[in-house]
Parts: sequence; structure tokens; C-alpha cells
Amino acid sequence: MTSGTASGNLKGCMDMYNEQRYVVSAFRDNFRDVKEPLVLYGLGAATEALLQNIEDYNIVGLMDGKRKSGQIWGKQILDIRDVLLLNVKTIVIIAKQPAIPVIFHRLEEFCRSKGINVYDINGRRLADIYNGFENASPYFEVSLDDLKREI
Repeated sequence: MTSGTASGNLKGCMDMYNEQRYVVSAFRDNFRDVKEPLVLYGLGAATEALLQNIEDYNIVGLMDGKRKSGQIWGKQILDIRDVLLLNVKTIVIIAKQPAIPVIFHRLEEFCRSKGINVYDINGRRLADIYNGFENASPYFEVSLDDLKREI
């Protein structure tokens, strides 16, 4: 192993450690007053770190785009229908920023129809950020043929 590889691995470990510390701190800051049942969306290392450091929250389960059942880190993996049965009104997405809009749009219609709020780790209600996003851009009103003619 070269020293460049070792320093790269160390930097990667430090980046992950700092990200996990940030997630725990941001969650505590933004959801400190939430007492009702919560679901965390995401099964990455940040979610694991969060669960190890927030035992005083009512986390009733986890969700993920790939896994719909089972158990991990002492929590049930839930399907979207399970969220209703548990009377959950808040889902917090624990994911890298580029994935958040994709995840939100996957949940959006169901959550809106059932009165479930979806947040990011920074406490932002994602419906306030992403609702109407597609309609705000003129590019969504242009057909493929129109774009080809412009090129």
C-alpha cells in the first residue's frame, strides 16, 4: 500500500465521520421538539450513526427504495403502507443531497394524500421546496422535437 492510498483512506474515513457527526447534530437541532412517531428514510451509514445517538426519539421504523421489509439496527424496515398503520406523520430523509429530490418525489403523492410531512435532515419541509418545481421551468413545456429543432 502506498502512502497516497493510506492518506486517501484516512481522508475518506474522516469525511464519513464528519458527515455522521453533522447528521446527528442537525437531526437534534431540527427535530428536538418532535415527540410523535418518526420514520427515517435511508439505510446508509449516516442513518446507522443517527440511530446509535438518538435513543430519546420515537423512531418507529426505517424506509428505503430497495428494501421493503426486514430489520436493521434494531428497527423494522417499513413499506409505505406500514407508515399509515403506525400513524406516522413525519418522515425524515437521511441521504446525500442529490438523492433527496428523487426520494421525495417517490413519496410525494402518497404522503400528501395522507397528511404525512417529509423533511430533510436540515428540517426543511420538502413539499415547500419541490412542489411545483417541474412547472416552474419552461423546459418542461418543450417537446423533444422542439429541442431538436433548436439544436
